[in-house]
Amino acid sequence: MLRVLLFFGACAILQFIPDNLIAQSELGLNYDQTAEFFIERVSNARESSYSEVIAYYEKELRKKDSAALKIQQCTFIDKVFFNEDEYYNPKYQEFESCLDELKNNYSNSVEAVIYYHFHQYEESSIVKLEQVVDSLNESGATLPYNIWMAYKDLANHYTDDNPGLAISYAKDAMKANPSEDLSILIAKQYLKIDEKTSAERILIDNVDSTAFDYNEYERAELLEELGNYESAYQIYLRLNDDWDNQSEIGRVLKILGRTDEAREYLREAAGNDWNKRKALEEVFLFDLEYSSPDSLVVSYNEMRDYGFWADPFGVYKAKMIFEKGVTSFKFRDVIPIFSFIVLILICVLIPYLWILPMYSFGKWRNDQGMIRVPFDQRWDLKHFWYLSSLFLAVSFFTEILFNYSEFIASFNDEFVEENINRFVLAKTVVFSDIILVAGTFLLFRKKDFSYFLGDTNSIGKNIGLGIAFFVLLRIVFVVSSLFTGIGSSAGLQGVSLIEESILGVTEHYGSFVAFFIVVIIAPVLEEIQFRGIMLGSASKYIPFWTANVLQSLLFVMAHDNYSLFIFYFCFGMFTGYLRKKTGSYVAPIALHMLNNFLAFFAMTL
Repeated sequence: MLRVLLFFGACAILQFIPDNLIAQSELGLNYDQTAEFFIERVSNARESSYSEVIAYYEKELRKKDSAALKIQQCTFIDKVFFNEDEYYNPKYQEFESCLDELKNNYSNSVEAVIYYHFHQYEESSIVKLEQVVDSLNESGATLPYNIWMAYKDLANHYTDDNPGLAISYAKDAMKANPSEDLSILIAKQYLKIDEKTSAERILIDNVDSTAFDYNEYERAELLEELGNYESAYQIYLRLNDDWDNQSEIGRVLKILGRTDEAREYLREAAGNDWNKRKALEEVFLFDLEYSSPDSLVVSYNEMRDYGFWADPFGVYKAKMIFEKGVTSFKFRDVIPIFSFIVLILICVLIPYLWILPMYSFGKWRNDQGMIRVPFDQRWDLKHFWYLSSLFLAVSFFTEILFNYSEFIASFNDEFVEENINRFVLAKTVVFSDIILVAGTFLLFRKKDFSYFLGDTNSIGKNIGLGIAFFVLLRIVFVVSSLFTGIGSSAGLQGVSLIEESILGVTEHYGSFVAFFIVVIIAPVLEEIQFRGIMLGSASKYIPFWTANVLQSLLFVMAHDNYSLFIFYFCFGMFTGYLRKKTGSYVAPIALHMLNNFLAFFAMTL
């Protein structure tokens, strides 16, 4: 009852002195102070209280047509019943209507323009906000109170393409509105440009010891990534009551050398129902490294009791045997043998999905008397099948050997954070390349190496053709980027996992090994695989250009970077054409080597 009286009392006061309370120039009020005043009182009240506040705003707007007051009304509608957990506003339609009124009736107000476009998601709104900011900077006019909204939107917009500009806008937003913490965004951008000291400093300087939200959890994760384990531990510990992040605390304590405490927290995490398999796995891995064989057996059995997918291929059991000498067995420990048999069968059978249709089509054409003379007599579909199976097997086994925990999590439908470990990527690249090189050249006979050079053109002419087609490829990609929005330099520089893998090999095995793999091994191997075995064998059964499209699509899939689909697809088509036109591997390899050399040079500068 007292709350209701206070609410209506406040409304009565506001009714008599609206100008003193709402005017931005008086009493030092923030732009949304009246909105926040009502939000605190209506959030848990009746729908009628909401209606009364809306009626109050409408009455005041009829008396004084103020953009600032309209913004406060929109803010009230946006926030009063907003559900943070579900990220849902039941008054969404009313909020959209309020924004439309703001746009239509207050287009001359800079504050209204900023507020409206801040709540839009189109590219045109970003352009408009940037125009507003540039105009204000050029004119030297007093910045509006909500300029931080424009800065924040622009900072978020440039996080993918321009870390420096994103940092600048984010800092401007925090300066304009000290309560707006964008330190996490800034730190992530600093990490992109490898300024780790600056990232750590911005994180430490903006720790909020009173906050228990995801922002602080991310802060701890970033500090842990940066190696500031003590600060990360302090934040994780403070958040523990709200977040149940015992696993994170245990992980950091282990690094800090406080192993007894670490195991206690890991065991506590394993007692929770959420993400239980992962927590049990962390206890097992801890015991594998630090505990006695008896403790290890107990933790393994507890993890294995969770079900088959706790250790489907017996990798953890093998680690117990080879690293700790623990040889205790149960009948269920035989099951991984059958898992490997099934996995091998999958690798053998899946390629038939594309091999059989090609074979059937080619046989039908021959039966119809439509005999095709292939440009490459050396390869057949059995080689295509073998190579496809080899690719699948290498993909599966590298995941099992080097990324087993995440591999299991994907089958258990568990959330997996995308933490890039360059050392793991480096081992994966080196291992898979060794197996693929050995497996591919097993198909070669002695006379195939002379066939490798062809006899149509001289080596010098083929190299020249490769370089010429590389220039043409770049022109095509630059033109296509104008329509797709992909930067014209992306194809040279590489992105995502490929770049991280190359950098990982450079860091852990040296520049020479990385150069040898990227600039020498990869071009030769991939041209033999895609433009040799796959294109040559497929073109015996289906038209050349259909086969060229097929191998180009497989080439895109092998690089697993669909943001550069056009580049990789055109790359495959161009090199496939060169392979047929010249009758040798020299021209496509020359193109491939030049591309990879420039990519390697750009990434390792």
